[in-house]
Amino acid sequence: MRQEYKYLVSDDKIPFLREAIRPHVIPDDHVDIGHAEDYTVRSIYYDDSHMTQYHKKLSGDRNRKKYRIRGYNEYDENNIVFLEIKRKHDLSILKNRAPVYFKNIYDLLITGDVAEYMRARPDFPEAENNAIRFLYNYYKLHLVPVVKVIYDREAYLFKFDHSGRVTFDKNLRGSIYPQLKNLYHDQKIKYAFRDQFILEIKSNYGFPEWAVPIIAELGVKRQALSKFTICIDMNKSAIRRFSTNETIAHSKHEYFFIND
Repeated sequence: MRQEYKYLVSDDKIPFLREAIRPHVIPDDHVDIGHAEDYTVRSIYYDDSHMTQYHKKLSGDRNRKKYRIRGYNEYDENNIVFLEIKRKHDLSILKNRAPVYFKNIYDLLITGDVAEYMRARPDFPEAENNAIRFLYNYYKLHLVPVVKVIYDREAYLFKFDHSGRVTFDKNLRGSIYPQLKNLYHDQKIKYAFRDQFILEIKSNYGFPEWAVPIIAELGVKRQALSKFTICIDMNKSAIRRFSTNETIAHSKHEYFFIND
């Protein structure tokens, strides 16, 4: 099962990191290691009216879930977005993922018609089951969108194990109470960190030995850095109230956020 190791690192360490990891990684499909480029990750996270998953994270619950709809880069009418459930069990991470056209996402959420709106892809053989799993939770828990999280990612794969990744997640920003239609909009966002980024090392086989001296040289410690909770915490200031029509049958759903 996948494990994640997260660190908060100063932006001025990026050149050192690129050079240090170079012998051990290759660029993923989005990055040229010689001329590093970022791609933008955009996610809208969902929770129930009690903010159950948010409070589980704050309390340190070792078994929790994140429900989100994720897209990349800028808007295009033929963009693919992903229904995702990210499940944490103790130290291990599992993810259920299903692709769908962004232009069809509202109709899918309203009707639940997976056969009609799911996009079949050989690289996602479990997509239909994953979509059904997401929709089951969406309806049962009356999930609503609580925060939009955006960041610019520079990503690399382990050279000899392509399931492992190193990512630099930069310019973390977000907004509270988003509308799904605004997934690709950047209005009213706040930035989380000044001159810092989140370094993540993800592996199915524990922490890689080659990364030990690199982390030691950086002088950083592993942290529980949840972009989901960070972007909620930096935006909440008082008891808030909002409405959304992003529920089954577009019925009005009211949600009260308590600033604990």
